[in-house]
Amino acid sequence: MFRNGLLSSTYISAPEYLSGQQKEQAKAIMEGYAGAINAGKTPLLEGGWKVENIGLDPDAMQLIETRTLNISTICRWFAVPPVMIGAMEKSTAWGTGMEQMNLWFLQYCLVPWLRRIEQAISRCLLSPADRIDYFPKFNVDALMRGDSAARAAFYQSGLLNGWMTANEARAKENLPPMPGGDVLTVQSQIIPLTDVGKVAVQPTLKPVPGGVPTPTPERSGTIAGGDEDD
Repeated sequence: MFRNGLLSSTYISAPEYLSGQQKEQAKAIMEGYAGAINAGKTPLLEGGWKVENIGLDPDAMQLIETRTLNISTICRWFAVPPVMIGAMEKSTAWGTGMEQMNLWFLQYCLVPWLRRIEQAISRCLLSPADRIDYFPKFNVDALMRGDSAARAAFYQSGLLNGWMTANEARAKENLPPMPGGDVLTVQSQIIPLTDVGKVAVQPTLKPVPGGVPTPTPERSGTIAGGDEDD
């Protein structure tokens, strides 16, 4: 069918019955017009012969639409977004769209399988005593990584709120650890709304080396760190 240009149902109508010699002669003439290579040639028909076509052209057969439907159906079976196998007709793979597709692929396609594998590892490879200290867990951070701005905002939130260290953030970016980077830090400027506008209060207890802190005498009209005459 494809060799003949998807027009394998074309026939030629003769005005009368042909003898064996006439049939062979007609076949020899029509061989010069058969096949996809000879498509577009116009045959010369004599003696009242007619060309009739009852076949389907490629557009009517919708071969491209059929292939597209097959791609969508297979992706639906395996819960894989079509764009991840190169089907870009009705979707985009740029900007935040790609990040959302990765998240969809992770949640609805990979996570169910990863859970099955984790449960199989725990059941078949770990003893009851081992399960107290060890458990299998897949690291899917690579699929959850966003663009540079999104990652910077994520790390900033962790560093400023004290739930991520600098070395942990550097490890996620494949950077070596730095000295002092394992300390959790928080913003010291965060204060209750009720304390906004208040002057900082000096401590009332003064530490004494080797002894008990003693109250610092109140000195009116002085500035911390200065003299009375000032």
